Amino acid sequence: MKLDLANAFERVRHSFLFAVLQKMGFSPLLLNTIKACISSPWIAPLINGRPGPSFQSSRGLRQGYPLSPYLFILMAESFSCAVNHKRQTGFVTGIKFEDGIKNINHSQFADDTLLLGGATTIIARRFKSLLDKFMRYSGGQINHLKSYIYGWNASSQMIHSIANIFGVPCKINWDCFSYLGMLVSIGNARAGVWDLTLDKMKRKV
Repeated sequence: MKLDLANAFERVRHSFLFAVLQKMGFSPLLLNTIKACISSPWIAPLINGRPGPSFQSSRGLRQGYPLSPYLFILMAESFSCAVNHKRQTGFVTGIKFEDGIKNINHSQFADDTLLLGGATTIIARRFKSLLDKFMRYSGGQINHLKSYIYGWNASSQMIHSIANIFGVPCKINWDCFSYLGMLVSIGNARAGVWDLTLDKMKRKV
């Protein structure tokens, strides 16, 4: 599952963020400093190009603010720890890529997340329960239009069933998709699938 979070930074619940930071062992002095940085700003949204009534923020992290990505990553680490723990206990499986390397059941970079597991409705419901709990505590919300289920070596009926559990679209016949600007493909990707990436790099050079 390629997961997309709706307004990921704006929806962060401060109480959950500080509970995570406290659990990680950050000092009270640092926590109070962070609270002052993210809780005190007043916001005045632009309405027809003009600032509207101002209000004090009670949730969310300002995009473009240097501290925001670090705080979001630390908060998201709590979900990563939960999924890793459930992998170790066998609650959710992962995908085995090579002998001697532990199974992988997720990949995270800030708010870009991949969930990896066996294509069964049981595993899907278990991932869904972990996601629902994290969203409930953190204030996050899944963007159901931009999240997708990708499957291989599984029947189309099973892929559709998993997609229905999460309430997101699925891709049955696919060659590759983009994750963090790189292509993820089944097996060895054809050279042609890299054309768009190469063109983008050439334009920047």
